[in-house]
Amino acid sequence: MESRTSEETELSINFVLFMILAMQIAAAGIVLDQPILIVGGMVVGPEFGPLAGICVALVHRERQLARRSLTALAVGFPAGAIGALLHGDRLHRDRRLPRELLPADHPLTGFISQRPDFLTFFVAFVAGTAGVLSLTSAKSGALVGVLISVTTISAASNVGVAAAYGDWSEAGWAAAQLGVNLGSIVSAGLLTLFIQRPVLRLPSAAAPPGSRAHRRGTPDRTKRARDEGGTRLARARGGRKEPRRRIAATPRLERRPDVDLRPHARDHLARELAGARVAAEVRRPHAGGGGL
Repeated sequence: MESRTSEETELSINFVLFMILAMQIAAAGIVLDQPILIVGGMVVGPEFGPLAGICVALVHRERQLARRSLTALAVGFPAGAIGALLHGDRLHRDRRLPRELLPADHPLTGFISQRPDFLTFFVAFVAGTAGVLSLTSAKSGALVGVLISVTTISAASNVGVAAAYGDWSEAGWAAAQLGVNLGSIVSAGLLTLFIQRPVLRLPSAAAPPGSRAHRRGTPDRTKRARDEGGTRLARARGGRKEPRRRIAATPRLERRPDVDLRPHARDHLARELAGARVAAEVRRPHAGGGGL
């Protein structure tokens, strides 16, 4: 699944920068009550890659992948929230932002900091299922809709913005929204992968190539084609199937150290050279006319 998405599943400078930039865009949308900026921040955020990596790591029991994904999330979300806090606090002190962040002034984006309910879990769970399905199938374009549906980047950004205003109640509910969304996405991804594994016969990622566990998930097309060909041939012959013929193995020639083959080789080479000279003499044009 990692190769089917553009997001990285491990901690890097680009990952942290994208998280900070995405939360800056979402913070502007929260303050201005502009849902389009919230959507923009969700699309820029690269958090779904590590979330999908956690699901794959738990299903295939890959500790390194789980450690990398958890590290990326544990560093990326706090870094983005702290960035929104510092920038929001600076703008608030410079009086470039409203004095208070009242819920009545934000009817379009107030859901980000509300108490999580069943719809919060339901939307995140469905979006997580669609995201994993988009990574395990050819419907990779559905991943954009998944990023827009979940409230992860916007909730983490709202934590920083509310902390900049000193509204710790709103920051707490935004953190609760973030936790519910992350838990729902991971739960949906695990359930989807567990259902898809026996259906698609996915081999375990820990099994080395060529092992029996790895071959179990790969169909033997050659054997299947050979069986189907034998069945068609038997039907053409009236239902009778001839037994396979065994080909006798060619006996290996053993070296005889007591026999000297050099005289035979010299005679054979001499005959070959003589034949070559005769052929050249016959093909050479003579003075009386062309060659034979």
